[in-house]
Amino acid sequence: MLYAQVRIINAPYHIDKAYTYHLPIELENKVQVGSVVVVPFGGANKQKNAVVTAITDKTDCKNTKPILGVP
Repeated sequence: MLYAQVRIINAPYHIDKAYTYHLPIELENKVQVGSVVVVPFGGANKQKNAVVTAITDKTDCKNTKPILGVP
């Protein structure tokens, strides 16, 4: 499984950091570093646009949410 580090677009300063999401198989060939993606964010899973800053096959995160798609 591949994981993507993303930064939420237009995030307020106090939440402006990298977040880890897993990349569904059907999106592996569509998403690359620099891609804009849609992710579920926060406890309410509100859909937010984010920029992919890194892609890796390893993560220390135990529970990751999936990237929902590419706008």
